Amino acid sequence: MTSDTAATGFGRYLQALRLEKGITLEKVSEETRIGLGTLKSIEQEVLDELPADVFLKGFLRSYSKVVGADGNEVIRRYESQLEVSRKIAHFEQEPQRLSSGSLWKLAAALLVLALVMLFSIYAIKL
Repeated sequence: MTSDTAATGFGRYLQALRLEKGITLEKVSEETRIGLGTLKSIEQEVLDELPADVFLKGFLRSYSKVVGADGNEVIRRYESQLEVSRKIAHFEQEPQRLSSGSLWKLAAALLVLALVMLFSIYAIKL
C-alpha cells in the first residue's frame, strides 16, 4: 500500500488497489456478483447511493477479497467516513446558537444604537 492510499477513504482505497493490480471493475463484478453501478458508487464513496449497512459491509468484504485488501480495514474506513458524514449532517441541521459572549456584545451594540437614536431625537427637538 502506498502512502497515498493510507489516507484515502474506503472506496478510493479499494479502487487504488484494484487499479494497482490491473483488475477491471467488470472482473470484480463477475467475482462478487455485485452490480457495476453499486461498485462505482462504492469507489466514488457516494454514501446515499449505497445499499443498507448490512449489505454494504458484505459487499465491501467481497470486494476486498478480490483485490487482496484487508476487509476489516475497509470496514473501519467506511465506518469512520460514515461517522464524519453523520456529524456534518447533524451540525448542518442544528441551529446556530450565539455564545454568551456574543450575546453580551450584541446587547451592548443595541444599547449604543438606542442611545445614539435618543440623543439624535433630543438634539433635533432643541
